[in-house]
Amino acid sequence: MNRRLPVPSLEDICVGRLRRYLSDHCWTVSKVYGGVEMDQIVLREEVLPLHIAELRCHIFENIPWYLDEMVVNEIISGIHEAVATKQNQYNFNTHIPVYKTELYCMVTMVDLIVTPRLRRLDMPNIPKILRTHVTARLQDFTGLQYVNMLLLGFGMDSRNSESKEIVAPTNIISALRHMNLLTHLILPTFCTNNIIRALSITCKDTLTRLEIDHSLRMTDAVVPDMLKLENLRLLSMAASPLSAEALAIILLGLKKLVSLPNGDFLCDSLEWLVYDSPEEVLPKEQRLPQFAIQEFCSSEDYHFHSKKQMELVAQLCPNIAQIKFFYDSEILCEIRTLEKFPHLQDLCLNGGDFNKDPLRPLIENIGHQLKRLEFNHVDSIDRHAIVQMSLCCTKLQSIFFSACSFLDYGALHRELFDYYHAGGLETIEEIELVLLLRDQEAFNTEIEGLIQPFESLEELKISSQCSTSTILFLLLHCPVIKKLFVGANSEITNEALLQILSVNPLKYLEELELSAGENLSMSTLNILLNNCSSLRRLKGLKYWKAMTDEERETFFLMVKKNNLDLDISEILPLDYSIFGNKYEMSAESKEEYRIYFSTA
Repeated sequence: MNRRLPVPSLEDICVGRLRRYLSDHCWTVSKVYGGVEMDQIVLREEVLPLHIAELRCHIFENIPWYLDEMVVNEIISGIHEAVATKQNQYNFNTHIPVYKTELYCMVTMVDLIVTPRLRRLDMPNIPKILRTHVTARLQDFTGLQYVNMLLLGFGMDSRNSESKEIVAPTNIISALRHMNLLTHLILPTFCTNNIIRALSITCKDTLTRLEIDHSLRMTDAVVPDMLKLENLRLLSMAASPLSAEALAIILLGLKKLVSLPNGDFLCDSLEWLVYDSPEEVLPKEQRLPQFAIQEFCSSEDYHFHSKKQMELVAQLCPNIAQIKFFYDSEILCEIRTLEKFPHLQDLCLNGGDFNKDPLRPLIENIGHQLKRLEFNHVDSIDRHAIVQMSLCCTKLQSIFFSACSFLDYGALHRELFDYYHAGGLETIEEIELVLLLRDQEAFNTEIEGLIQPFESLEELKISSQCSTSTILFLLLHCPVIKKLFVGANSEITNEALLQILSVNPLKYLEELELSAGENLSMSTLNILLNNCSSLRRLKGLKYWKAMTDEERETFFLMVKKNNLDLDISEILPLDYSIFGNKYEMSAESKEEYRIYFSTA
């Protein structure tokens, strides 16, 4: 029995009603303060901010603090609904001055969220048209603990981004100087030395997580200020422009640093520290330092690391638990060097071949400690490899296969069988083929008898060309699987699904995505809904070729009518075409649009 969506609580209903009220109120504000005459302009400049401040006080004085974030999200949604409706009303006959002022009044209503009570601000979740306005008010968010500025709306000041002296608008630095409670800051691309200096003054005691990826305008002069952020536990600096020397000094000075995502500079920095650092940085009589860093990823510049480099990382960073490793050959780096990391739990391996490279002994020796395993472009994954993982990787919770090649013994057996029945073979060839078929059958039986259930495996993702029999072989032995993704290069049929369910009922399966299906149909949906009672998310229906559009629409209506707790939404690409409108345009209107947007 599939679970139904819960009835909204009184709290949810009240907060949702606030969104609808603000959406309607934006229209009232735009009519009252949207005039273009001088007295109306004065009214808008003087009275509208007072009205917003009064309404803000009324809202936040009547809600408990734990609802602040939910209320802010509803305020943003309500205002954006009104703004989007206003934008859709624009046409050739629109009086532009009035339209712009009314739209400005609506956008200004987002000032309702500007309060010191707010603890979390996610700029990517704010619609673009509101984001720039919020950026101009950042200095008033003095109570923030978490700020994500991934998509920062700079507005007019964005033209300064090409300058060497001023990269971010001055109000960004001014805002950060007021955020003395900040613990987590995400500011990629636009971070500068001045911003780090502001952070080192304002929140050096509170800041524990700093993500400044691709900030190409930082220089080595930032090191003294970076070292003042001594409580940092996470530092993300992908594509850092700093030298290996500067990065090594930062790693050496931040004693509490544990997480270094995207730290592809780690090897180079450690090599500088050990082989090139001067006496004042690392005296020769002093023991080599050990770092608490738990993550390693291969360099984005040269990808493949030598055995000597990996041994140095294992020596100086013994707590490494997550590794993203590019493997080329045993000549450059022996794959079993990874066995030197005693705390390794999460391995992402790019490259390798189970038949040519020593991957099997690696899995045998480190499998007992792995919780997550990802294979990218790994070849010759056969039944033996799968059986070995089931025996050795007893703690495995997630396994991903991306662009890998599988050896399907079932397919090989069928090819040999067809070759035998094609006839035309000499007696000695026929005898050899019969013996080969017998040995192959015995080997398959022996392998299948050795496999053990993946007792802890909760997530399986297959984005590789893979036969139905291999998928069947895997899923029959995943009793607690919760998330399953099967990509477009693999095929799963109703018959295979029924065979899986007869042995493994998939009673814990919550998320399922099938991105290809020549034979998947309405019957597939019935099988899943009748057997997988925990299913909460189902994706890829639009790729099921045996299902008609009418059947999909009927199913969507059934889910909505029965209030099923089942997410079947798909990510739709945005249509940027000027002719993709909410109504069908006539040929005359299309021609007017063509002339209007023409640059000739």
